[in-house]
Amino acid sequence: IINLVLDEESLGIEEIVVVGYGTQKKVNLTGSVESVSSGDFGKRTVTQASNLLQGKASGISVRQGSGNPAGNSASLLVRGKGTFSGAGTEPLVLVDGIESSVDAVNPNDIESISILKDAASSAIYGSKAANGVILVTTKKGTAGKLVISYNGMVGKGEPTFLPEMVNSWEYAEIVNEAMTNVGQQRRYTDEDIQKFKSGTDPVNYPNFDHIKHLFESGNALETKHDLNMHGGSETTQFLFSLGYYDQQGLIKKNSGKRYNVRLNVNSKLRKNLH
Repeated sequence: IINLVLDEESLGIEEIVVVGYGTQKKVNLTGSVESVSSGDFGKRTVTQASNLLQGKASGISVRQGSGNPAGNSASLLVRGKGTFSGAGTEPLVLVDGIESSVDAVNPNDIESISILKDAASSAIYGSKAANGVILVTTKKGTAGKLVISYNGMVGKGEPTFLPEMVNSWEYAEIVNEAMTNVGQQRRYTDEDIQKFKSGTDPVNYPNFDHIKHLFESGNALETKHDLNMHGGSETTQFLFSLGYYDQQGLIKKNSGKRYNVRLNVNSKLRKNLH
């Protein structure tokens, strides 16, 4: 005789997802909502918070069109382009309930990001939600002793691949061969080719790798510092954060800096007033 007892096991259904009208358990959601918590971001170090969503949520396209540290924010599309008119294709972004930009927030201050992808889940916001809604929830203070945390990072970038360029005299010889193959006169004489090789006249007959020089002109150093203080009592909680990010580009005179200061205070003044 074997007596079997089945125990209930709930996996993930207690996870809380932020929606337009508060928070709900993930199991109760009927609309298409994707939620990404701060733990899912891992230890990613990005200049702009919009890049945090890359590869972390389904149904959202994250496209970074520039590598310039001063302008490397990503464009976000929820379920592709919904229109090609002048109405725009960017989703509505709300940071703690206020219309803003994802990149206006320090990535270290983000607690979770919820993406409302269909009409049912985003209908509460009206026509502005036609391209989807991205809800950003920032970290808040908790009751207890004062907690001070610091997070710092120093890194260096380098090109993953640079093309191997031929020498200037080799280029001249190849051009001459190409011109001869189509029945035209050679562009460079033997004397020109010899001057390229000798390097005696670098102004008129140079041999210089401009691509390598360009992409190694910057130091590509990046530094990130985040200081966070939070605490409070049962009635009042606070969080204060400072952030600094400096990224130097691979190319000289291409760099980006960001400074963040944030204060969040939540106080229960009366039973029905927060």
